[in-house]
Amino acid sequence: MKIGSLLQIGFGAAGAAIIGKNMGTGELNPMVPGKMITSIYGFCDIRNFTDTTECLQEEVMVYVNKLGQIVHQCTNDYFGMANKNVGDAFLLSWKICDDLLPGFNAFEDKPVEETRLRSSETVHCAVQGAGTKVKNISPSELADSALAAFLKCLVDLDNANTAGSLTQYLSYPKVRKRFGDHFRIKMGFGMHVGWAIEGAIGSSYKIDATYMSPHVEMSDRLEAGSKIFGVPLNISHWLVALLSPAAQKFLRPMDKIFVDGCPVPMTVYTFDVLQFPVNFCKPQMAPDGETQLPIDFENDPQFASLQRGLHPAFLDTATNAVECYLAGEWEEARNIMNHALIQKPKDGPTLRLLGIMQEYDWICPQDWPGYTRVSNY
Repeated sequence: MKIGSLLQIGFGAAGAAIIGKNMGTGELNPMVPGKMITSIYGFCDIRNFTDTTECLQEEVMVYVNKLGQIVHQCTNDYFGMANKNVGDAFLLSWKICDDLLPGFNAFEDKPVEETRLRSSETVHCAVQGAGTKVKNISPSELADSALAAFLKCLVDLDNANTAGSLTQYLSYPKVRKRFGDHFRIKMGFGMHVGWAIEGAIGSSYKIDATYMSPHVEMSDRLEAGSKIFGVPLNISHWLVALLSPAAQKFLRPMDKIFVDGCPVPMTVYTFDVLQFPVNFCKPQMAPDGETQLPIDFENDPQFASLQRGLHPAFLDTATNAVECYLAGEWEEARNIMNHALIQKPKDGPTLRLLGIMQEYDWICPQDWPGYTRVSNY
């Protein structure tokens, strides 16, 4: 049982098939063909990691593992799986199905509400989460759960900075000398959905069970883009289309961007989090105590509490500003964005778009394509 537990932890869910195919044979064969799946991918990264490593030295392993505990626990509680750790980064996944999910597997897909409803009728995801019983849920409910997991990561991370497992690092003399007295440990998050190949990378000397595809990489790029937009959570429009309408109401678009490696422009969304309540979004169990209840963005007040203090008109104002910007109506966009900054001062996405328009002296180029080209994304 101990060996089995270690194999499960070491290989993760992606390695289950590799282990299964090699059981009963006399030799290890890592050259097992991969399998195509469709999944939600979440990528998160620890900010200021290089400088923090220099400050913490040998304590950095415990530091990373404490952050990993937060991320992995939240992911596991809401039907996800921890996959890959690369130094300061974590890859998480919420497997939807084997093969392809129509409307949500390629960059060229243009999913709409009808596409989401059709996927919920035809595909059922077998998941367990915090409960002890496996249950079948729709891809849309799985997407809501993935978003809830990353929101919980954001909140739990802030709480750990305030009165939790991370407070000890904030008082380290070297940390305070490098970052100042008001340093907070932060992470960036990116989320996307699409196909990937599930399999083993390596040789008979060392293998890693993982996922490989442009969509996995896109979740990484979305996380990196969080530094550009100045908000911790970046979500692609493909995943937004898979979320329930109730969850979509909390989101706002930040820009429509065209990046290398993606054949079509991508609209990037975020969830504005202003409050960080203690014990946020603990998994709720059914009366049998074994089955986990679904996420409910419509009626659960916890999600609305994250945006308490946000001007009630801000999401609409920010959305209108982005729409005017993309339509080339820059004078109107500028006015709306200045109004948005009154509703939410120092808003990163708004300041970024104002900076882009200012580079053109507030005049939209005649060949404006309706999206922003981003070379460093």
